[in-house]
Amino acid sequence: MRKKKYQKMLLKNTLAIAIPAIAVFLVLVGLCIQYPIFDYIECKEIINMENMDETLEGLYAAQTINVKLTADNLKYTGLDYYEDGKQKGSYYYMSTNNRLILFLIKTDAPTPSYEVKSLKGTIIRDNVSSTYIMGQFADQAGIDKNILAGYCSDYIISEVGYPFNFIVMVYILFIAPIVISIIILMYTVYIRINPQAHPQSKQLSAYGRPAEIIYDINTQLANHLLYKKKNIYITKKYMIVNYLSKTDVIKLDMVKYISKNIIERSKHFGHFNKIFRLTLSNPDTLFYEVDFSSEEIIDTVIEKIGSDQ
Repeated sequence: MRKKKYQKMLLKNTLAIAIPAIAVFLVLVGLCIQYPIFDYIECKEIINMENMDETLEGLYAAQTINVKLTADNLKYTGLDYYEDGKQKGSYYYMSTNNRLILFLIKTDAPTPSYEVKSLKGTIIRDNVSSTYIMGQFADQAGIDKNILAGYCSDYIISEVGYPFNFIVMVYILFIAPIVISIIILMYTVYIRINPQAHPQSKQLSAYGRPAEIIYDINTQLANHLLYKKKNIYITKKYMIVNYLSKTDVIKLDMVKYISKNIIERSKHFGHFNKIFRLTLSNPDTLFYEVDFSSEEIIDTVIEKIGSDQ
């Protein structure tokens, strides 16, 4: 069975993209394990409204502070919540099992009551605020403050404080790398089976049908390899340069001119190092350059290419 060397080169190019994406995902997983982010954003559904105060106390103690529920018969306290002079919400209360539970509902136009209100909110423990709010409500309603004080819960469910944007951001941050990693892995398998679909194979259409050229390249690499040095492969018909993120294929019968140039590049402290640049060209269809660090290697490459010209 003929070895699929060209497909392995494309796989290397694809993994150069896939590995960083997977690495980012693994880092995020590690951060999630190290820091209980999902514990913080977990949204617990409260179904039973009985013993609501005890339920909120237990969830708060367990650091599960984001909840969703459907509240019945919410009454407006007449007090509103402002940030930077702008109304962000209003305070409502619900009576359950002889306890008054406060809700901070997100609205800038409060209604007198809600018969049914589905919401997501954050549990806040604030005895001072809850006592003050219910005290103000008692004054407005002409009720003795002391009567309400003993029935008011220390916990407030704040729809305003629910970190909706943060939760969306966290899920996007974690889900996006997972989806991208899955797509890349599926794509890696796909181009392994259909290498002609790889973007790097588009260059082969200049030489004929990509699938046929790939078959020919694999044949050449398996049976007619003249020279191999690091990432350079020369066969009777092709010169292949396999970089980390791309693979260049030059069909040698299209090359008319070969030239070697020496380029001096500044290294450090006034020292220069020499780069040997090979140029393969055809005025009509081809211009390709590749650099070498060794003159011996470039001379050998020119010799091997020239032997079939």
